[in-house]
Amino acid sequence: MAEEDKVSGDASSERADTGGGSQGLRANSDPSGGSTIRPEAAIKENLDLLSGVELPVTLCFGRRRLRLREVLELNAGSVVELDREVEDPVELLLEGRVIARGEVVVVDGSYGLRVLEVVHGTTA
Repeated sequence: MAEEDKVSGDASSERADTGGGSQGLRANSDPSGGSTIRPEAAIKENLDLLSGVELPVTLCFGRRRLRLREVLELNAGSVVELDREVEDPVELLLEGRVIARGEVVVVDGSYGLRVLEVVHGTTA
């Protein structure tokens, strides 16, 4: 193994140049002679890489299933009643999954969401 390819024994999670233009993670030395990558450092570094990615989100005021006939009958002035009351929180969706709930606000003439609850895990 080339000297540049050896994993550093220091405790940092900095990237090390591997000589071929690619970068590798530095790791901690394992007492048994091997090396281990600190998982929390790798996770933080991966999250830092992804934190600038833009994701499309959607506000959901409510839902309603319509028959095809009802959709074809829609015209200007039609009203579609949704399954939620006015005071019910709206949902913030990411890829169809609820990630937060809150109340609708108006910010500089545009709709916004005041987050009241962040949904964790798969319970949505």
